Amino acid sequence: MNIDPARPGRGGSLKLLLVLGAVLPFALLALYAVQSHRAAMAAAAEESGRRAALVAEYTARVLDGHGLLIDLVEQRLTGMAPGALSSGVLDGLLNRHRPVQGLTVALVVMNPAGLVVANTLDPRLQGRDFGDRDYFIRATGSTGTVVGKQVVGRVTNDSFFTLSRRYSGGVIVVAIYARAFEEMFGAVVGADSATRAVGVFREDGSQLARHPSLAKPLRLTSDDPGLMQLIPQQASGTYRIRPKTGGGERLYAFQKVGLYPVWVTYGIEIAAIRAGWWKDVAGAGVLALLSALLLAVLGARALRSDRLARVQEERLKRLVAERTNEAERRAAEAERAHRAKSLFLAAASHDLRQPIQGLRLALDVLDQNLTKPAHRRPLGLATRALEGVEDLLSALLGIAVLETGRVRVEARPVALPPLLDGLAGEFAGAAAAAGIRLRIKSCSAEVETDPVLLARVLRNLLVNALRYTGQGRVVLGCRRVGTTIRIEVWDSGPGIPADQLDSVFEDFVQLGNPERDRTKGLGLGLSEVRRTAALLNHAIGVRSWPGRGSVFWIVVPCAVSSLNTTCAPPPGPILAPINKPREAMMKISMVLTAILAALAVPAAAADVEALKQEAAGIVKEFGGALKGELEKGVQAGGPLEAIAVCNEKAPGIAKAHAAKSGWSVGRTSLKLRNPGNKPDAWEAKVLADFDARRAAGESPDTLVAAATVDGSFRFMKAIPTAELCLNCHGRDVKPEVMARIEKLYPADLARGYKPGDIRGAFTLAKKL
Repeated sequence: MNIDPARPGRGGSLKLLLVLGAVLPFALLALYAVQSHRAAMAAAAEESGRRAALVAEYTARVLDGHGLLIDLVEQRLTGMAPGALSSGVLDGLLNRHRPVQGLTVALVVMNPAGLVVANTLDPRLQGRDFGDRDYFIRATGSTGTVVGKQVVGRVTNDSFFTLSRRYSGGVIVVAIYARAFEEMFGAVVGADSATRAVGVFREDGSQLARHPSLAKPLRLTSDDPGLMQLIPQQASGTYRIRPKTGGGERLYAFQKVGLYPVWVTYGIEIAAIRAGWWKDVAGAGVLALLSALLLAVLGARALRSDRLARVQEERLKRLVAERTNEAERRAAEAERAHRAKSLFLAAASHDLRQPIQGLRLALDVLDQNLTKPAHRRPLGLATRALEGVEDLLSALLGIAVLETGRVRVEARPVALPPLLDGLAGEFAGAAAAAGIRLRIKSCSAEVETDPVLLARVLRNLLVNALRYTGQGRVVLGCRRVGTTIRIEVWDSGPGIPADQLDSVFEDFVQLGNPERDRTKGLGLGLSEVRRTAALLNHAIGVRSWPGRGSVFWIVVPCAVSSLNTTCAPPPGPILAPINKPREAMMKISMVLTAILAALAVPAAAADVEALKQEAAGIVKEFGGALKGELEKGVQAGGPLEAIAVCNEKAPGIAKAHAAKSGWSVGRTSLKLRNPGNKPDAWEAKVLADFDARRAAGESPDTLVAAATVDGSFRFMKAIPTAELCLNCHGRDVKPEVMARIEKLYPADLARGYKPGDIRGAFTLAKKL
């Protein structure tokens, strides 16, 4: 081998570089393995904490609901004669106010000695002595609601745990299925049940529910490491432990459940976390080995010839550049996938937490109004809020339920007029609030179908039509087609492109909603229509005219009694006219708006005080105009006419002031009557602040708030409850007024006010 005398020692340097080249890839591999292992464990801890928080929220909702059921029973028992209580009374209360369907086992009332006075489970339990039960002993020694440990019922042989509370005549106990919790936990865990576990424990270590379920409930002791050592110190956190139930070491996250002495745990096996990590490390190891071998070959060749080494060096540079580009491309793909996953998780969390937020607001109102025995009417408000949560969860789970085949079709002759009129009354308020005319063209025929499932289909079609009809009208009508009735829903919305008609009935398809705004639905309504119609064996269809409107229909067979009847004429066309000059003007307007926006003074230079004064003036004009119309209505037709003013004229007055001023103008409240006035996050925060300031002694007439939110100037002013308002919003509303309100606003919460209360607020916004 020839050594260049001009560069002495180059061979030794190349040998050193050769050794370093062989070691460096494996050193980098070791560093990568350590860092990626930390990242995998951190991601698993974050996921476990998120899942534990979700299960804790669900558990708190269930416990709160059953706690309210105990409140109701205690209220009913107060003042009742000792012998007047029966199992029938408890059955009525449980069936009417069952907190969560499928969770409640039974309701039991025992006297101070532990003998069963009445129950909803089995008449044979009457007079039985349950004084040795944990839930009875703990309740008699406590003044609040007590969570009992998991037991196996002697009658049902099902595992359950209890909520119990002492009252003046004994103890009230409500039993909750542990199995129902475990089914929910299975949905949270999904397909990873073999490597994951979810549990709910009391502060003394007693297991209330667990998935996967065990033959015998766990009982943690103070000597056990992990949960029992951490819960006295903090409400949430993580720990690692090898469980007594077998299996490998697990990483657990725990979360306290509300104000209850109950904790939720969510665990993932360390081996499952490391499985994906091992794959990554193995792939990186192969790459490191190949790199080391390549460097060794290049180094050996460099020792033979300096010239050949330079050639190989250039080749190596090109190879490294290619690998670097490939690595950067894969990193970019991984970042996009991670971002998409994060957006999905954020959207799912948002959609689940909104109904829970509504439930919490209703429960807050209930808590405030139940300070005295006479203040029990808001209990209905909490029940309605709970039903709203269940309805939303049912919408999210509806597709899965239909897919499992658990829905049974109970077909029978159904008269169409009552069904369609009921839907008209249900949607009249929402249509009027949106400025949409809702018309019903029914017929006298009877059809052979399941009325509940058919109503669900039509309800989804009406919701879809109202959601996408900005202005105009929606028509629900019927037409006779041979021995069938075709029930149609027409709208004057934007229409559907011809190439997308086949996809509108698929899961999660939403046209015109790229931002996935939950207020515009979840993209499951028409998918549920398709599945429900298939279950009913009814045909469905759609036609659309882009820019003018659409019609959706379902074909239902006539009942035998209606084969010779005729239907009313089909609904006339309601398509919006095509206006090419108008479209051109709209495009010109958009261009001019963009130019003016570019030339506009930045929002930061706006005079905030001037904006506040301008907004206050608009509120004064809007409130005065609305009050004047209400006073005229009351003078002309009493409170019923005032309801008509709020339902029909108030939106028009708000739109007129908005068009005149350039501000968006409206009203909102924490206790809604019109669902269209639901507050956003900032408005809800301001309304809560108004209540706090009012409680601190501030006059509701002076309560205002202003801020710049997401590029818009926002302004709110509290609306005090006046004497005029009590006719429809007070505590003693006349029956005929109540009936009219419930017809227009089925989900009404805006009642129970007294003079001086904050009924809501005017809310204005102006884009800066």
